[in-house]
Amino acid sequence: MMKSKSFYDPVPLSSGITQKGLLPDITLRELTDALEREMIALSHERTARAYRSAMRRFLCFYGKDDIPVSRLNSRLLVEYEQYLLAHSRTLNTISFYMRNLRAIYNKGIKKDGWLRGRKSYFKWYTPGYNPPAKKP
Repeated sequence: MMKSKSFYDPVPLSSGITQKGLLPDITLRELTDALEREMIALSHERTARAYRSAMRRFLCFYGKDDIPVSRLNSRLLVEYEQYLLAHSRTLNTISFYMRNLRAIYNKGIKKDGWLRGRKSYFKWYTPGYNPPAKKP
């Protein structure tokens, strides 16, 4: 019986184990790409699209093509939220981006040792929500 290969197999992404025995740092783009492949394989194309959208918006804010996930921290996430507010994004839109970033990050923590030993910086975040206006 052949063992199936995980979508999170870190071998293609890294050149080996670091001195401390931890995997080399994975980037947000690599993590999102892996999750996107998994979601598409499970026929969750819209979730994959939402993850891609959240990653692209965050990288637009960050101003670079990619970011190591280890650089994500509470301060950076607060700055990102302020950036979205300053660019006239609604609370619902901000909540969409933050929920999807949190999902990407938390799935990375749980899968195959990626982000081993990291804590979630999204515990403090409570998504905002503006209920739509009722029709008259």
